[in-house]
Amino acid sequence: VRQDGLLGVLSLGNRGAMGDTTVAYHITSNDGLPSNSVTEVVVDLDGQVWVGTERGIAIITNPLNPRQTGGIASYKPLPGTVVNCIAVDALNQKWVGTSDGVIVLSPDGTQQVATYTVASTNGKLIDNDVKSIAVDGGTGTVYFGTLSGLASLTTVSATPRAAFDKLQLSPNPFLIPT
Repeated sequence: VRQDGLLGVLSLGNRGAMGDTTVAYHITSNDGLPSNSVTEVVVDLDGQVWVGTERGIAIITNPLNPRQTGGIASYKPLPGTVVNCIAVDALNQKWVGTSDGVIVLSPDGTQQVATYTVASTNGKLIDNDVKSIAVDGGTGTVYFGTLSGLASLTTVSATPRAAFDKLQLSPNPFLIPT
């Protein structure tokens, strides 16, 4: 986002009102972003804002007051990594598209869950330079957009059922040791 010739992230103080463009915060590398060249901004299932930049990821842990102490955390394991896109799946894992493939991070970002490249998927990911990622929470399918075309991966990261009232168990009652 650009304001007055500066790059970074703008947080609007409009509290959801349409047409009100009051800037509450203009967040830059001076505030803790790895770079002012922002490529992606995503809100995860915990309400934290993940910011992808050309030099790594920052996590805004308190979007209502990002400048408070500890309000912006740099994601240390990916410093200097060009982040093209970030998507959040139904399990709150972060799918990070980079110029070197896809990295899946745990919900809190402390662990790398998986890495996908052209080599590790035997060519199913058709290009390591992943430009966009979309997640179908209903099926767990993750779609990858590259300049060479689209690819998909079916995962277990599907939205859990809200109710199990139609679940049938048998035999009922189950008697031990039968």
